[in-house]
Amino acid sequence: MIKHTLKLMWNQKKRNALIIIELMIVFLVLFFAVYFLSADLSKLMIPIVVDDENVAAVGFYTNDTNSLRVAKVYTALKAHLKSLPYIEAVSYAGNSVPFDASYSSSSFSANGVDLVFFTRYVDPDFAPLLKIPLLKGRWPRAGEAENWPRPVVITVDASKTLFGKKEAIGM
Repeated sequence: MIKHTLKLMWNQKKRNALIIIELMIVFLVLFFAVYFLSADLSKLMIPIVVDDENVAAVGFYTNDTNSLRVAKVYTALKAHLKSLPYIEAVSYAGNSVPFDASYSSSSFSANGVDLVFFTRYVDPDFAPLLKIPLLKGRWPRAGEAENWPRPVVITVDASKTLFGKKEAIGM
């Protein structure tokens, strides 16, 4: 039946050109709808490890290029917010507010494997604020950001990719 219908359409293609175009458009719309829905549904399967209950994000942007002056403003702002009675915790997150799709990425090659990683610059109060669980090791402390090599927190998948079955702590 479908073969016969397509044959009739082909024989009268001038009259049915719009129907053919419409069928193609419907196919494309359905394809992309299913594709994007499946991508969104697969994201729902990823567990959320941050507790964003009663957490607010405050944006502060400046054109000032003097890093010392900006650091003083951030420190004063953080101290002021901490002093307010209805605020339990305050943290600085450069580009790491959860669920806002902002991140910085870079790549390198290790053990013959090309890796892409996303960097998050935060202060030591970030993990306790969002109640992010730590599986092994410890969170970096204030002042350790200047150390070399810099302390980092990596995911379980990154640990397996970079170090295999070896212990990643201290590497």
